[in-house]
Amino acid sequence: MPKVHAAEDVERAQELLPGRHWHALIESPLGVENAFAIAQAGVSSIGLGEADLCSALGLPPGLEANFGLAWARSRIVNAAAAAGIVPPLMSVFTNVRDSEGLRASCTKGRMLGFLGRAAIHPSQLAPIRESFAPSTEEVVRARETLTRVGEAAADSSGTVVLPDGSFLDAAMVEGAKRIVAINDSLTFRK
Repeated sequence: MPKVHAAEDVERAQELLPGRHWHALIESPLGVENAFAIAQAGVSSIGLGEADLCSALGLPPGLEANFGLAWARSRIVNAAAAAGIVPPLMSVFTNVRDSEGLRASCTKGRMLGFLGRAAIHPSQLAPIRESFAPSTEEVVRARETLTRVGEAAADSSGTVVLPDGSFLDAAMVEGAKRIVAINDSLTFRK
């Protein structure tokens, strides 16, 4: 659903077409401000429509907009997490020939908490998948976290300090589960 500015936009669409899964595309400063309410309005997912938002905010096109979009991107990720819905995908990267720019942008998006990215050309699929895939080191660390925190729960301590000095507790389990689940779902690695 494009141009979602408020939860009421979602509610009206749900009344007209009940029983559907909705993806709310937030493309305006008002929509960004209302992101959490939109995410709680019964949508399956939310995302950011960056072209319209850049225009409304007076941001330059392309990679130069990254700095100005950082807060809005973080807001969308946080709203989805707070509402308990799937982490959002990044908006499309419009330069289909700039695979290095795409990779750099995806890496920044992954660091903000995005799960993946929408593509507008088949040539973008491999760089997107590779950028959002957890590294081997991340997967090993996540599996170790799950094992070690599980052992700590079994002996009632609930915490672990790894040999490198890293502290682990139950709060780290969800992030580790997400990394393992993403890794296990990647068909291009199998």
